[in-house]
Amino acid sequence: MLNRNLMAGLISLGLMMVPGLSLAQSSHISEATKELEEGITEGRKGMASSFADHLQSALEHAEAANKEKFNHHKVAAINELKKAMSLARGTGHAGRLSKGVTHAVIARQELQAAEKD
Repeated sequence: MLNRNLMAGLISLGLMMVPGLSLAQSSHISEATKELEEGITEGRKGMASSFADHLQSALEHAEAANKEKFNHHKVAAINELKKAMSLARGTGHAGRLSKGVTHAVIARQELQAAEKD
């Protein structure tokens, strides 16, 4: 049987680690949202390549946040990001880019909802 001091130390250590996980997750969501904001701005300017680059970075952060703690809003954001990227890659067509921006905006809304959960 563990003595009380050791048990208290283990419990304290466990409690300290949980908020750290939450901060890392929040950081990934914040970074993904920031990249999306920049990407949406670039997409609205017609800059398909820059738009796609920002989306790729946002996708990486969203996936990392979802690995740390699953959330259906994060999954929805990831799916919207993938749709936006498929529309943006290798095209200069304004209509496709506009649809990509629409998916990116939806992804941003999902990430904002995930941050509240």
